[in-house]
Order: sequence, then C-alpha cells, then structure tokens
Amino acid sequence: MMGGYKRPASLTPAELVVQTSIRKRASAFVDARDDLETKIGRLSRRLNFLLTESELWRQKFVSFEEYAETLSAEAAELRAKIGKEQRESKRLSGLVQLTAHEKEELKHSGLFVFSSALRPVVTDLLMTILISDRACRHRGCASRSNDRAGANARGNGRDGA
Repeated sequence: MMGGYKRPASLTPAELVVQTSIRKRASAFVDARDDLETKIGRLSRRLNFLLTESELWRQKFVSFEEYAETLSAEAAELRAKIGKEQRESKRLSGLVQLTAHEKEELKHSGLFVFSSALRPVVTDLLMTILISDRACRHRGCASRSNDRAGANARGNGRDGA
C-alpha cells in the first residue's frame, strides 16, 4: 500500500466499551465546562451591573449627604434667626407695654392734655420756620439758611422737605 490509507487496528469489544465510555466522559466534561463558562459569563455580567449600580447609589448617597449637611446648616441658621426674632419681639412687646403704661400715666397726670394742646402750636411754629427759611433762601439770605443747615446736621433742627 503505497500512499494509501492505513486502516486503524480493530479494537476488541472491551476496548470499544472503554473508548465509548471515555468519549461520553469527555463529552460530559466539555458540556459541563461550557455550562460553567456560560454561568461564569452570566455572573460576570451580573457582577458588572451590580458594581455599576453600587457606584451610582454611592454617588447618590454622597450627594444626599451633602444636601443633608446643607439643610442642617440652613436649619441652624434659621433657628438662630428665629431666636433673634423672638428676642426682638419680646423687646418690642416690652417697649409697647412700657409706652402704653407711660401713656396711661400721662393721661392721669394731665400732661397728656397739655401735650395734645401743644401739638398744633408746635406744628404752626415749624411751618412758620419752614416758610421763613424758604423765603430767606428765595431772597438769598445765606446766614439764616446756614444756621438752619447747621442745626439739621447736628440733629437739633427739623427738615421741612
């Protein structure tokens, strides 16, 4: 047989059983390996998905923590402002009560009647001063208007504007 096909030696029935058994085992091993590789691939994809999800949740948690810290700081600031406003409210309530009490005392002492009668007189006096100042300015009296300006700057005079 030149260059021809060499036929394998024939196997005994026991050898054929062993060969078939080995082939079945090899086929089962390859199938099991393929199943494991498929399962590993699925688990790997699932793990990657879970890692991505955990990173997203971690970022959300970090942003939530920052937001919570901001809200906490704002709450502390608002508590401080509320406390300040409450103190101011108490102070003003005290002043209102004190003013009301003093007003009652003035009513009973007769000075209230006097001050009520004095109010129109003071108003007329202020109007007279205002008219006088305007007339003086109109005429060019520098000394009179300067005296009034000095009094206004010191807080002693009234501004008629």
